[in-house]
Parts: sequence; structure tokens; C-alpha cells
Amino acid sequence: MSPIIRKTRVEELSTVSTSIFVAKTARIASALIGIVMLTACGGGGGSAIPHHASKKPPQILGSEVLNNVAQPNTPSCTYPNSQKQRLYVTDEGLAAIVRFNPPYHHMKYLNQLDDHPLDVEFDHAKNMWVSESMGGVVQEFAPPYTGPPIFQTARLDPSGILFDGSDNLYVADSFDNLVDILAPPYTGTATTFSVSDPWALAFDAKCNLWVASNSGDAYEFAPPYTSPPIRTIAIPGASAIALDSHKNLFVGTFRQPQDEVLEFAPPYNGAPIATVTKDVTMVTGIDLDVNGDLFVANYIASNITEYAPPYHRAPFNKFKSNELASPDGISFGPK
Repeated sequence: MSPIIRKTRVEELSTVSTSIFVAKTARIASALIGIVMLTACGGGGGSAIPHHASKKPPQILGSEVLNNVAQPNTPSCTYPNSQKQRLYVTDEGLAAIVRFNPPYHHMKYLNQLDDHPLDVEFDHAKNMWVSESMGGVVQEFAPPYTGPPIFQTARLDPSGILFDGSDNLYVADSFDNLVDILAPPYTGTATTFSVSDPWALAFDAKCNLWVASNSGDAYEFAPPYTSPPIRTIAIPGASAIALDSHKNLFVGTFRQPQDEVLEFAPPYNGAPIATVTKDVTMVTGIDLDVNGDLFVANYIASNITEYAPPYHRAPFNKFKSNELASPDGISFGPK
């Protein structure tokens, strides 16, 4: 969705229940438009599907290096598993951040925001970063994540966010068809490269960057990410992406009626080795815990489902709350 649609939605809503309904309606409408345009174009191919008429047209995949700002550190993909102890969820409809402790039956509200949060990630200092669509910012919160932000950086339409092992920050800007790279102290964009309608980001063991494009592809970029992608997988409605410790790739989709999570094994040039369809409804976030269990945020069903390998069976855990409305980004983070 474009910032214009999101801002209009916020200005017109007067109750939380109306906010949840309109948020889901706008997301569903965007996905349905994508299906129609993908069908008309033959599917995939990297063509951008604008969320709004004013959305910038897609650019040829490329990059631009900006001066007078801190340049990214050499990418490192090591990240401490010790931080992956609790599950954090952004709830777009309620503009809230919530946390689940194992075994994930009970949730705790951490923060109420003024905006609609889409994704959540953590840096090595255990600070929480949240992308907020309507305000066009990515905000940083210090533990215990219940106070006001300690820093923010303006982005036009931030969706997926990601840190590498050197604490470089990657931001998917779906309105501008860009992925921005910011180095500490995050006061300016160091590098930006073009991707049609990027929604979600993930790293593999080689420090290659994977981008889920809702226009119909999953892209793989090699460091320093300034060249065209080294791999493209056609996945209509790609909306969430993650990799496990075995280098298997998971891609969720946000398009009715075929919502699913697809698992691909290296070298990713064959058919999926598993397809998750049971209790999957419009996927907005996926992540894996240290045991290899797959967690899926189901936007329209207002729940999180947990699957054990080989993932094609029904979820063995489903957790929701009467107060959980529109789960969006999910990430495992520190205790």
C-alpha cells in the first residue's frame, strides 16, 4: 500500500474496530490488484504492481552510492542465536508491538504507537527497530521497548527492515521501489538499489540478500548488492521471506485464494520441497526459531501459526488473542 492510502486511512478512522477493518480491506485490495495485473502480464517477470496511481514506476535494477554519509561496514551475516528467545510481533491494525514468550500462549503489550507498524528487527545492542508506514519512519527503541523511540530515520514507505552482522540497516521502500542501506549512526542513506515493490528482506549464510517483491518475484543479490540480482524466482504475491540454518529458503505469499509458504532447497532452481497451506491466510511475516520451527503471521486470520519440519502438516501450535488484530512483521529477539 502506498503512504497516501495509509495516511488517508488514518485520517478518516475514528475507532479501533474501523481501523482494523479498513487496514485489512486495503491490504486485500492491493493483493487482488496484483493478481489481476500478474495474470494480464503472464505472471512474474519483475513488473511492479503499483499500490496507488501515484506510485513511482519501477526502475531498472541498479544502484546509487550517495556521498557525505557513513558508508556501510563490510557485510557480515553472523548473528547471535542467543537473542532468539522471544517472539516479537507488530500488529498493524492496533498500531502496537507485542511479545510472546515460549510456549507462546500468552502475549504482552510492549508499546502503543502513533502509526501502523509493519516490521520489527533487532540490532546487536538489543535495540528494537520498527518500520512504520504512515509516518514514513523507521524508529529505534531501547530495552525494555516500552518507552518513546530514541532515534528515527525518515523513509517514504518502509516495509521490510533487516540488520546484517555489522549492524548495517537495510530498508525496503515499496513506494519508491528501492532498498536503502544505512550504516551507523543511520543519519543518511549510504547506498540504494532498485527492486520492484519490495516487501521483505532476509540474508543467507553467504551474506547474500534476498528480497521478496510483491510484484511477483524473490530476488537474490550478492554483496555489495550494487549489481543486478544473481537469481530470480517467480513467486506471485511474495510478501515474506526467511532462511533456515540449512540454507533452505522460505517465501510467504499475500494473495487470495492461494496463500502459502513455499520452501526451496539450494540451489533454488527446482520446485518447492514443501508447501505450507494449512491455516495460512495472507502471510505478512515468517521467521524460524533456533529449533527450526516455522512461524507464520496470518494477517486476515489474526493469528500466528507454528509448524514443525517438514512443515506440510497442520500447525502444531496456533496462538492468538482477542486483542491481536492484524499481525504483520514477526521476529525472534532478545529476552
